[in-house]
Amino acid sequence: MTLKTDFQDAAVQIINGAFASLNQVATITSVSNGPAKADGTFDESVSEQSVKVVVSSFKSTRESTQPVQGDDLKVYIARKGVSEKPDTNDQLTIGDVTYSIIAVMVDGADAAYVLHVRAL
Repeated sequence: MTLKTDFQDAAVQIINGAFASLNQVATITSVSNGPAKADGTFDESVSEQSVKVVVSSFKSTRESTQPVQGDDLKVYIARKGVSEKPDTNDQLTIGDVTYSIIAVMVDGADAAYVLHVRAL
């Protein structure tokens, strides 16, 4: 195993194990356009993946690559817990609240995605 893989495994254990009482199930929804049709429109393709997340608040506006607003949240997802990297065109749903993904960052060990999200 490589050190990167070890860190990724540790992130899964932390989010799913040590923080099990704090983690929540969330859904990442991705919408993409298929090939153009003759009339110039596109068929949309929607995919969803269920992930376990740990949610916290921002302590500083410097914790994101984008401006942080008062109710924005920081969401941790183990990289091994997702089939596709989330991006800013995706949405994240936790419970009955849907969030826009404002920024996608990777922790220093390359083991978890850190999402900056804002309620719609």
